[in-house]
Amino acid sequence: MFAKANSLSFSKDLGRRLENFVFNKLRRSFSEIFYFKDTSSECDFLIKQNEKIVQAVQVCWEINGIKNAMAETGAKEKVIITSNQEDKLDGIDLIPGNGFDIPNSKPEQHLNFTSSLFAQT
Repeated sequence: MFAKANSLSFSKDLGRRLENFVFNKLRRSFSEIFYFKDTSSECDFLIKQNEKIVQAVQVCWEINGIKNAMAETGAKEKVIITSNQEDKLDGIDLIPGNGFDIPNSKPEQHLNFTSSLFAQT
């Protein structure tokens, strides 16, 4: 149903960089991070706390994965991280990466999105 999310490889592809940026930021605050995949969709990250999936995070425009993951796991919070768009789509907040913040995280854990994501490797 869902598997551990631990993809840390970086690529020149900006979509992968954004996904890795979000994973690394989530990893600073949460120890149990999974991804969701069923027969027709996937969701990038599921956050598990106290034996319960509490949040679904999608790092692209495709929203079927996040909707299906939430329906199947019961996660109540949802967010889609974009490169630069802020909006709401079907009740899901779209947040640009530079506005993405982890609830209850410490200020020293925050990263500079622009320099982290688009730095040349």
